[in-house]
Amino acid sequence: MAKISLIVPVFNCEKYLDRCIESIIGQVFSDFEVILIDDGSTDKSSQICDDYQKRDGRFRTIHQDNRGQAAARNLGVRLATAEWITFIDADDIIHPQFLELLYNATISNNVLIGACQAYEGNVLPDSFFKHQDCRPSLIKINENTLLKLYHSRDTDASKFLYWVVWGKIIHKSIISEYPFTENRIYEDNAVVFKWLFSAKDIVFCNNLMYFYYINKGGTTKKKYTLERLDWLWAVQEQIKFYGEINYKNIKTMLQKQYIWEALREYDHICNQLLSKKLARKLRAHIILYLIKNKRNFKMSYSEVAEVFTRLYPRTVKMLSRTKSILRQIFGCIHSK
Repeated sequence: MAKISLIVPVFNCEKYLDRCIESIIGQVFSDFEVILIDDGSTDKSSQICDDYQKRDGRFRTIHQDNRGQAAARNLGVRLATAEWITFIDADDIIHPQFLELLYNATISNNVLIGACQAYEGNVLPDSFFKHQDCRPSLIKINENTLLKLYHSRDTDASKFLYWVVWGKIIHKSIISEYPFTENRIYEDNAVVFKWLFSAKDIVFCNNLMYFYYINKGGTTKKKYTLERLDWLWAVQEQIKFYGEINYKNIKTMLQKQYIWEALREYDHICNQLLSKKLARKLRAHIILYLIKNKRNFKMSYSEVAEVFTRLYPRTVKMLSRTKSILRQIFGCIHSK
């Protein structure tokens, strides 16, 4: 039985699939199996998967109707024979030492998750394949750590730790405890933080060993569609979970953050989907959420004003103009 199962969901990625698989074959650590889940591809991806299965006994190809990435990953986990799992997107590339360094660091530190630094872009850096030495650091997972990791997505070397499934090696027991929610996108944003909490301690190699290719045609990169509202569901999943485990500080932060995330989606609906009906529905949801949770978090006058200005720009502008006129006439209207 292999020590690591690599799960690769595949959907219409014939342009990039070969380079992804070749980076897997080129691993220094060779005791692994690869489960290619062809999720209803209509291009040559299916044939490419079958060809590699014939060439290398470590590869298995599973063909299924298109059910989405979450379903493909769940199926891969169920079929995996190894104790350790790593997920790789079919248009991404891993460093030759990716499995070796992460596996060794995880085992030697007796933890259930190991992670590395990742690079995202559309051009692979020339230095990506250079030999690397891992100096792992142990991260103890608690509320403060999760709060820090949540905010690290824009600046820190560990920016992807909280958010994505790739760039990690994870014990199968954790993934089985918290599987992906199917028929959703942003499914990793709704579950990875649960894995971190369950692991208690994780090891982090500050090495660039995963190349995340920014594919403009990818699920979360393409033109705005209705399914992108699943982002709000992912945030709600975080709020719900932290409430269940009594992590009050991060729950409160997320409840307030949810308002701004919902406003961002509201702007997308107004400016890109151009759906007045859906905009009205989300606007009502935001106002109701604000009223329902006003005791859970504090918002300043300026923050509340910004919310209402973005939701009701014409009304706020009209009221502001009226207020200004009355102030000029009577001199008795004072701004707060």
